Amino acid sequence: MKKAIFGTCIALIAVFFLVGQERDQGPVMTFVGWENPETRFDATKNEVMDVRLRWKVVKDVRKACSEESVRRGGKVFNYEIQACSFWEGKECIIVTPRMATIHNVGHEVLHCFRGDFH
Repeated sequence: MKKAIFGTCIALIAVFFLVGQERDQGPVMTFVGWENPETRFDATKNEVMDVRLRWKVVKDVRKACSEESVRRGGKVFNYEIQACSFWEGKECIIVTPRMATIHNVGHEVLHCFRGDFH
């Protein structure tokens, strides 16, 4: 019984890391309920606790985020997005439109502390 549980745990850990390597951004943090702005989470489980933030306000979020993604070797966003975030050294850059929402900003800032959770 213990061997079966141990094997299942090892398999789950392997899947966690393999899925996280999909975009070469490190392990994907699981964050159930990220779509709901009222979802609570344990802030002590962040990947980092000390982040330097830069907020970039743009006219066309999809265009700006796509250009930044491509510059970093990623893909163009072929769908509408409301905001995005990227790491540059020890700085996390969030990109939003001029009229951002608290949910958009909070969601992107959470990426800066928690990593890629979707």
